[in-house]
Amino acid sequence: MPLFDFLFDEVADKKAAAPAKAGPARHAAPTLNVVLDTKESGKTVSWGVDGLDVSGIKQRFAANATTGGTVLEGVSFVGSFTAAVIAQGPDVLKLKFTHTDKALTKRLAAGPLKPSTVRARPKR
Repeated sequence: MPLFDFLFDEVADKKAAAPAKAGPARHAAPTLNVVLDTKESGKTVSWGVDGLDVSGIKQRFAANATTGGTVLEGVSFVGSFTAAVIAQGPDVLKLKFTHTDKALTKRLAAGPLKPSTVRARPKR
């Protein structure tokens, strides 16, 4: 039994560390408008099916505080949500969804959409 065998452990004997699980895709564009239940509004810095990062919110929230709101794309209603506050910096409020309505879930799952291909009505 050699004395220094522990120095020559085979690399294959060591278990490979599991790769870190990547979160859901986040999007920066298009910028969505968010109106919170506290009547404050801001624009998204990034968004995805798991939550939103919103800039322009001045109200301070405690960690894990619950809030809700409405998401607009331009002036069009997208959907409503309830969320927990993950973190808040001086310029960004990070929210993780606890519940979203069907319309918002569908829109967020679609990702960044291409410009609309809907034709304008012909003039009479």
